[in-house]
Formats: sequence, structure tokens, C-alpha cells
Amino acid sequence: PSDDNDSIYTIPVPSDSSMFGCFQILLNTSIGSGTLMVPYSYTSGIGMELVISMVFAFVAFMAMYFLIDSSQYSNSYDYYGIFKSCYGTKYMWILNLSIFLVQFGTVTIYCLWNGRLLNHLFSSSNPIIGSNAFWSFIIAAFLIFPLTTFRSISKLENFASISTFFIIMLIVHALYWMIRDIHDYGFDPDNEITVFNFRKYQVIISALSVNSMAFNCHLNLFSTLEHLNHCTRKRAHQLCAITVAISFVLYNCFGLFSYLDLFDKIKEGSSLEFYPRPNYLTKFTIIGVVIVLIVSSPLVIWAARISFINLVWKDKPSTNLKWVLVGGTLLLFAAFLASSSEDVIFFFDIVGGFLTPTIEFVFPVLFFLKIQRGAPKWKIIIAWVDLFFSVISIAACLYQAIRQIVEAATGKK
Repeated sequence: PSDDNDSIYTIPVPSDSSMFGCFQILLNTSIGSGTLMVPYSYTSGIGMELVISMVFAFVAFMAMYFLIDSSQYSNSYDYYGIFKSCYGTKYMWILNLSIFLVQFGTVTIYCLWNGRLLNHLFSSSNPIIGSNAFWSFIIAAFLIFPLTTFRSISKLENFASISTFFIIMLIVHALYWMIRDIHDYGFDPDNEITVFNFRKYQVIISALSVNSMAFNCHLNLFSTLEHLNHCTRKRAHQLCAITVAISFVLYNCFGLFSYLDLFDKIKEGSSLEFYPRPNYLTKFTIIGVVIVLIVSSPLVIWAARISFINLVWKDKPSTNLKWVLVGGTLLLFAAFLASSSEDVIFFFDIVGGFLTPTIEFVFPVLFFLKIQRGAPKWKIIIAWVDLFFSVISIAACLYQAIRQIVEAATGKK
């Protein structure tokens, strides 16, 4: 593409939405399951989490920047098209498999959160009802599965619009408890606040996977740009920058407010699990989060199912029966995996630490480096720095996940 940022970003679909409208769409697709773990990341220190979050925000923005440039180099305006231009149809299975694993892993984490949060909410002493597995399967089978049967994605995309409400609700809840507890007990009565705690290296590694999932909207970038009116490269870049910046602010408001109230009371999991149970605001917030996870799951299953069908049946048309069976099987298997372990950190290290950054950061950089023609040197340097950081982050998260598997198998910590 030309260095002229005002050149028209040629997308063969009529555009009709303002910058703000497209920002809302992209923001809603960015906010997801990683949001709930941001307060836990703060237990490694306020400065540590802010630095990690800023680095990932920059890497996420540059990955979208490289996707936009790669699309114009290749004249392809979707993720599949760019991959095909770079590597041909022979290796398309790699992309389908990667997308399938990312989306399937994401819905597994959704099921895990549903089980943990509802079990915490009702806290029954019954061995069946009082298990995470019970709630994971009940929600998956009776509430999520019926929504996965739709053949039209437009019926599912409208559900994603409540994701912004989800993060605002979490911020309000955290701010309420912070103000209330400071009034009752004072600020940090036990002197727990830390800025950098390098001894919590396990939390630091988990923060890498959490922040990777927190800025995960790259697969939805082109479908959003299709609707941006007067879509120049400059406006496309501005949209990405605004989305990443606002996401950064929202995530860290929630994480900071939660940490400055609960401090080291936050353990592995969502901060919502560590507030007093009788409080009605907390119960309402937990129910709201579960509703968001329920209505968001079918859209994630949609992408996982499409990739799975492409892998197994190629271009053969999908019957209604196949559509329902594949979607239902993927969902129930995700609920089963979520029920096999309560270790949420393990799932985040695998999905957010390995699978998501591969699609989100590594592929866009590889696209750009392979297909660019005479790009400025500063872009090439940033691309290589992004790639190096992404590989180091993936390696660290994989190491932690493998170590957890070994510890579980040997019974040693």
C-alpha cells in the first residue's frame, strides 16, 4: 500500500457506520473471558500489571495495523484471504485448526466460569448440586445449546452488544466495594499493596495469558471495517487505536479497583468469588456475568464449528442435522473439559498463553513480513520485536502449563 494514510482502504462492501458505531462493535468482540482474571494479575503488583497490559495493548494494536497493511498488499479483506495469499490453499488447514482450537478453548473457559460462578453463588452442600461440573453441564445443555442451532449468524451477533455492559457492571461493582471498605476499614489496613512483586512469577506468567485474551478482537477486524464509512487506512488505524486504548482503560479500572479493595484476598479465579456472599449487588453482578457468558458462547461455537467442518468435510454443504450435532458435540465436550479441572490458570495458560497469541499476534506479523513490499524500516523492526515478544510469552505460558501437568501427574508441587 501507499504511505498515504488517506488512501481509500478498498473493501468491496458498502460502508454505512460511523467510527463510533464500528468502535462499539469491535469493543464488544474484544471484551471476553479474560476480563474476569485481570484483578488476579494485579496481585503481582500494580506496576507489574500495568506494564504488562501496556505492552500487550501495543502489540495488539500493531498486530491489527499489520493485518490492515497485509490486506492491501494482498487485496484480500478477510483473515482467510490473507492467509491464502501468503501460504496458498495447501496449508489452509493450519489456519482452520488454529481458529478451531482458539474458539473451542474459549468456550471451554466460558463453561468453566459458568460452573465456578454459579456454584459459588448457590454454594450448596449437596455433592451433585454443589459441584462446578453440575452447573457447567446444566447451563451448556439447557441454555447455550438451543442458541447454537441457528444457521444465521446475524441472530447471534446482536447478543455481543451486551459485552460493554458486562465490563461496566464489573467496574461499578468493584468501585462500590472499594469505597465501602475504605470507609469501614480504611485504605489497605494490612499494608498489602505492592508495585512490583517479582517473587510471584507464576502470577506474572498468567498475566501474559490474561492480557493476551483481553485484547482479542483481531478475527473480527475485517467484518467491522466493512461497515466503516469512508474507510481509509488512517481511519482504520484510528479505529484500532481507539478500541485498544478504551479496552486498556476499562480493564485496568476494573482490575485496579478490585485489587485496591481485596489485595491478596484475590486468589486464582475471578475477584467476584472473593466478595462476601450475602451481598445482593455481588449476586446480581455474578448473574449478569453468567448471562453474558451464555449469550456470547453460541457466537464462539459458531466460529469453532465452521473451522471444524472445513477441516473434516472441506467444501461439502452442511445439513441441518450435521450443523446441530457438530455444535452440540463441541459444546458438551467443552463442558466436559471444563469439569475435568478447577484450575482456571491451566486453561488460561493453554488458550490465552499459546493458542490466542498465535492467531492474534504471530500470524499477523508473519503475514506482513512475508507479503510486504518496500515497507519502511521502522515497521519491519517493530514486526520483529512483536514476533520476538509473542514467542517468549507463548514459551513462558507453555512452560507453566506443562509444569502444572507434571505436578498433577506426580502429585508434587
